[in-house]
Amino acid sequence: MKNGFNYLRSALLLLLTATLCFSAGCQLLNNPNGRETMLPDSNASEGTPANSDILAAGDHVFITYSGIPFPPQPHNEQIRQDGKIHPPHLEDPVQAAGLTVGELRKILHNLYVPRIYLKLTLTVKMGERLFTVHGEVQLAGRYTYSGTMTVLDGIAAAHGLSNYASKRRILVTRKADGAVLEFDYNKARDNPKHNRPLYPGDIIYVPRRQL
Repeated sequence: MKNGFNYLRSALLLLLTATLCFSAGCQLLNNPNGRETMLPDSNASEGTPANSDILAAGDHVFITYSGIPFPPQPHNEQIRQDGKIHPPHLEDPVQAAGLTVGELRKILHNLYVPRIYLKLTLTVKMGERLFTVHGEVQLAGRYTYSGTMTVLDGIAAAHGLSNYASKRRILVTRKADGAVLEFDYNKARDNPKHNRPLYPGDIIYVPRRQL
């Protein structure tokens, strides 16, 4: 009788586990030790897009219009430091940073149609992401911006500072708004809170130290 009760309890627990796993989007697989292994369902959500797919301040956005007799001219704009752009014929700036290209296209389409145009086809593309490092570094030049980067990452892409670099008076120019920020290389290495974010289009200039 006791063995029958234990068997019934085990069966109920297995049924409950299978029910919960099904609702969570999992699969049950048998393994050699006789236990059940739960694996994520291949059709489950893949999560949020990678950083490289998300627009950020400094990115160039190219918007083209079609599908009507006299569409607006193509619009090329760099996302401002506040994360916004201002396409033609729209009263207010539009938030672009933090969105994918597809999400921005849908938002713009809803702003244009049907308030301004009865119908409109538009495309949104993101320009190539680059930043520049010049001055007293090992290999000055333009580099591809990937993911989320900091000023230290940008300097590392240029193979580090030269022996004549002024580590305390590095300048970072934000192309999005023209702001010029001072950067202390030693402080940033010692404490991450002093390490500034790097955005697409930014320019890092490392001056020569005074002898």
